[in-house]
Amino acid sequence: MSRPLRYGAAVLVLAALAVGVGWAFRAKLSQRRERTQRLATLPPLPARRLDGSAFLPLTEATGPIVLIYFEPDCDHCQRQATEVSRHAAEFGAARLLWLSKDSLPALRQFAQRYGLARQPTMQVAQIRPETAQKLGLFSVPDIRIYGPDRQLRCRYQGETSAAAISRAL
Repeated sequence: MSRPLRYGAAVLVLAALAVGVGWAFRAKLSQRRERTQRLATLPPLPARRLDGSAFLPLTEATGPIVLIYFEPDCDHCQRQATEVSRHAAEFGAARLLWLSKDSLPALRQFAQRYGLARQPTMQVAQIRPETAQKLGLFSVPDIRIYGPDRQLRCRYQGETSAAAISRAL
């Protein structure tokens, strides 16, 4: 094969790779944009109370909603629960909904240990893994603050101070 043909073939291969990478990047960006738009409005959220009964927590809330996705064994989530429970009065009429896909006994123990069960504006509930995935809840703690209109106001990933949460309300 002559030298110009080899260079031409190499250029074609590199061009094909560049187009493929560009196409994959564009598809990923499109998926991310779609997920962001989908999560901008809080969808109906089927969950289970600590007693095991099914409910739709959004039908019970009229003001702002703070979703806190957590795992009972997570050190960061435990510190977050301590912080939020200690400053519960600062959240006003907001409803704080602690969501996890862990077992109900583990959630009951977590709610008791961190005083969440005693707070009238807080509720611990179990969601299905598919619901967590649909909402894009992958890391813990993941905190999302929605206004009374169910539009996303703010999102925090990782431990967040109670002051930052109350400011976002």
